[in-house]
Amino acid sequence: MKKVPPNVSLAEMGMDSMTAVEIKQTLEREFDISLSAKDMRNLTFAKLSQMTAKREEIQDTNQTDSSNMGGFEMLIKKIKDSDFVPDTLVELATKNEIDRDHIFLIPGIEGRSSVYKSIASRIKSSATCLQHGVLNISDNVQTIIKLATCLVPHVLEKMKNQRKFLIVGYSFGSLIAIELVRLLEARDFSGRLILIDGAPDLLKLTTINFADTSPDELQNIIILTLLQVYATINEETVASELNKCKTIDEKLKIFHTYFPLDANVLSIDNQKLIYYTIHNHLRAIQDYNISSLPRIKSPITLLKPTLPIISFPEEDYGLHKVTEGKVQVYSVEGNHITIMDNDKVTFAINEEWEKME
Repeated sequence: MKKVPPNVSLAEMGMDSMTAVEIKQTLEREFDISLSAKDMRNLTFAKLSQMTAKREEIQDTNQTDSSNMGGFEMLIKKIKDSDFVPDTLVELATKNEIDRDHIFLIPGIEGRSSVYKSIASRIKSSATCLQHGVLNISDNVQTIIKLATCLVPHVLEKMKNQRKFLIVGYSFGSLIAIELVRLLEARDFSGRLILIDGAPDLLKLTTINFADTSPDELQNIIILTLLQVYATINEETVASELNKCKTIDEKLKIFHTYFPLDANVLSIDNQKLIYYTIHNHLRAIQDYNISSLPRIKSPITLLKPTLPIISFPEEDYGLHKVTEGKVQVYSVEGNHITIMDNDKVTFAINEEWEKME
């Protein structure tokens, strides 16, 4: 780079048409920038360096924010009262084109269908969201396998004569999606799996700080994190009040006190419900041991954000240990939350692979 003239255009340096296409695609993929043919010819290494520096500055800011949250807060999507639909199955308003198999989508740690509503109109197949957040496990221990087992009868009822499946899992929902696929394969169904920024090893690493946390500490962390998602609080003050409590009911009263009173945010009942949902699902992540289970057969498509929730050593998040099938990885602009607004998510669901590049 020291020998490259910084202000000489790429055209002058001998950029041919094939190289121009490669550079254009790289800029679109890595920087979300689309340049005209003229702009490409006038591009210099000085300009490229400026673009890179700006992107790294944004990434450093994002990583700083994520490190303060420990990654956990990014798992929680802000929802409101209207998102608390009581049904396990929620039919999404898709294009519902004929001759396409029905698909199933599993939401993140809050377990609600709202995360998929923004992309529903671009999905070509008929689709059902499986709201695992409404499941009432009788012994109150919500393991990943139990959650998937409770969803199987609902899926079989919707599939009818359909023998191939497409299961989509987002974030925490990826774990349930994997186990749902395992249960369907045991019934001689076959298909494919799309995971949106989710995998067993990724979720374990994101929540690793809670593995040895006491029950009291875990309760405090969840309440503080939920409050930070919905409001600006003095964390030290609230933490001090929580530490004085002897029961979870006392802590939830403090939670309700500091929760914003804005209309149509969350009622007290739904505040309590979201707390217990997050709590149970965090425990389920820690209890989930993929190494003790046989690998599934279905291929996996992993969609990863360009701004990751946490640094992970393996490109496929360790999913090669989950399946005997191929793991295809695509990079999608955004972070753990904004990735759901990217068209590439629906391109993958619609199998429009040519649009993924």
